Amino acid sequence: MDARKYALLIIGGFLTVGLLGLAAVRLWIVVHHAAPVLDEGLYLYKGWLFAQGRYRPFEPYGPWTNHMPLSFLIPGWLQRIFGPGLDTGRYAAASMTLFAFLLWAYAVYRARGLGWALWFLAVAALSPIWLEAYGLAITQPLVNFMLALIVFVLPHPILRPPSAYALALAGLLSAVLVLTRMNMVLVPAVLGLSLLYRWGWHRARWFWLPFGLIMLVGHGLYAPGIFWQWYRLLPSWVPRPEIFPDLHGLPKVFHKPDYEFSTLYRLWSGGVGRYPAAWAGLLAVTWAALKAQIPEVRIQARVWALLGWGLVLAHAWADIGNFDFYMAFYAPMLATWYPWAIGASSRGSNTWLKLGIWGGAIGTFAGFGLGSPWLHALKEHKYTHRWVQGLLLRWDMSALTPHLNNPHLKLGFIFALGLGLVGAIVGTLIGVLHGRVRIPFGAFFGGLVLALAAGLTLAGPPNLAFCEEDILYQHEQAGAILRAWVPEGARVYWAAYDASLLLYGPDVQLAPQQLNLGYNRYLAGDPEMLRRWGYWSPELDQAWLQQADVALVVRGVLSEDFQEQLQRAGYRLRGWLPSLAPCQPNRGDVSVWLKAAILTSPSRP
Repeated sequence: MDARKYALLIIGGFLTVGLLGLAAVRLWIVVHHAAPVLDEGLYLYKGWLFAQGRYRPFEPYGPWTNHMPLSFLIPGWLQRIFGPGLDTGRYAAASMTLFAFLLWAYAVYRARGLGWALWFLAVAALSPIWLEAYGLAITQPLVNFMLALIVFVLPHPILRPPSAYALALAGLLSAVLVLTRMNMVLVPAVLGLSLLYRWGWHRARWFWLPFGLIMLVGHGLYAPGIFWQWYRLLPSWVPRPEIFPDLHGLPKVFHKPDYEFSTLYRLWSGGVGRYPAAWAGLLAVTWAALKAQIPEVRIQARVWALLGWGLVLAHAWADIGNFDFYMAFYAPMLATWYPWAIGASSRGSNTWLKLGIWGGAIGTFAGFGLGSPWLHALKEHKYTHRWVQGLLLRWDMSALTPHLNNPHLKLGFIFALGLGLVGAIVGTLIGVLHGRVRIPFGAFFGGLVLALAAGLTLAGPPNLAFCEEDILYQHEQAGAILRAWVPEGARVYWAAYDASLLLYGPDVQLAPQQLNLGYNRYLAGDPEMLRRWGYWSPELDQAWLQQADVALVVRGVLSEDFQEQLQRAGYRLRGWLPSLAPCQPNRGDVSVWLKAAILTSPSRP
């Protein structure tokens, strides 16, 4: 090995460790300081109940299983191994994320070399929305990890004939992916059909047979309820199968709002603007699908472009309001396509470079430039023309601007800008070591745009609230006091928000239909039919309030009328638990109300 290659290897090794270390530090901040979200508590607590055998997914009269079974069972099994709690879920998510980043970087290295692998790691370490999504105990880190494994075992299925072993493993992983996140069915569909088209059934069967077997087993275990998940995706004019006789007349839980065009644009551009590297990859691979000179490369690019646009549009259609967070499911995969698409052909590389990088940068401007503090200040300036003020007022997002008083966020902001500029310089040095002219040019401007994108993204509204206090410690303290106040086996009326609290408290009896709160609590219809399918109603709510021994009520819903209602039902306030999220008291502060029989029990402190 000559001195130049040795120096390049040393630089690459140090940068790899440093970038993964930076990502780990920023993930640690999310794990310990991000306020909990509803989905975390639902995945963890329902998964814990399922893993213990208390309920089964889609079981009548059990919790409302509104997602595929493995999205609950995997967190449940992890808690059986490492113990229940928000800490288990978040640490598992962060660990899977770091390993997935390494796998994605290896995929880029395999396609385009060390320089572009370091580029991807820089994007991963600097992208706030990736780290926000992947530090939480939700399905985004699970899906990202599974996609990374599939690409690792099946890197370029169209360009080279995959082995039977790789196809079988990819098929198995694809089935697990679909049983975790339903919308990911596009991955095995596009991948499997492209394998069939390219290599024929004789080779593609090694993908389809394991995939079909696992899907049959998974659906057989949880039939017929699991089929209801697929039926919900069909148009309303499709007749309801007789397999769901009790579901006739069931009211809709989710109602998609009719957004104005300006709101749709803001939500869409928000999803674009938070992922400049991902959109760079999607635009570049789309261009490659049209312009690549080598037929096999063009087919590969078309497969990836079809998959990428399918995932983007499917998740935007599922809920445009959460589009920016939904893109985290597949954003790293899109980003890895960018270096590949640039090198996919000897002609047009500079065009792809400009299209990809500046497409991502334009997305960043569109997403958050309109809501930046600078434009808000311009709107308020006394010398700004009235029509400009009116235009800016129409797009005003000042209510969503970040709270940068948190020192952790300030530190992350400084790291993002500083490392982006350092990355541009290091990229130039790597290009010089290679002895080429185009590489330093592309790396330098790519690094500058990356720094700009990171700065704008961090200047935009964060999705999560960050608290100064350690959220995991707050949960442990609240759980310890809850165990002291509430006896084992008590019947609990749940009107809190984050079910992760229940993982730290005593083993209680809960009406599982209450867990999803406003998603399914106040529906009209036959109470017995609603309860059977995991839904709730005002009648069921009042009945359980009378039967329960303990009421856990969050501050945000504890109005004077509700307090009087609790008192009439025989409850007395025992006290308040340490806040689960001190920076969000309305949903983080939980009050404990006990019936007289528990309050006067000599065993209670």
